[in-house]
Amino acid sequence: MSVLLVIVVSAIAPLVLWRVKALGKPVNTPQKAEEAPEVVSEPRAPRKPAESRTEVPVKRTLAVKPDPLLPDARRVDSEMRTRTGKGASLRALQTELRIGQARAQRIRAALAV
Repeated sequence: MSVLLVIVVSAIAPLVLWRVKALGKPVNTPQKAEEAPEVVSEPRAPRKPAESRTEVPVKRTLAVKPDPLLPDARRVDSEMRTRTGKGASLRALQTELRIGQARAQRIRAALAV
């Protein structure tokens, strides 16, 4: 083996440890208390009373579209109820509809309504 190759490979671990240690230090922090910036807060202007406001708050709601698989989920749920007496489980919805857990949870919540 080449001596140069051994030196380069041996230097990798100390360099990595040095960089990891350097990453853990906070950036731009003053070393002494005298160097710390002084924090000054300015007084805020007083707020107007709520009675003088003329704005009316608008209630915003998001329109939720029903899941396109909901009819198929109702079919699976009714089949499970006739077979076992219980509604469709998350696993059954995932398997039958070939969907993920989060979507199966949303569909099962929609079935419960």
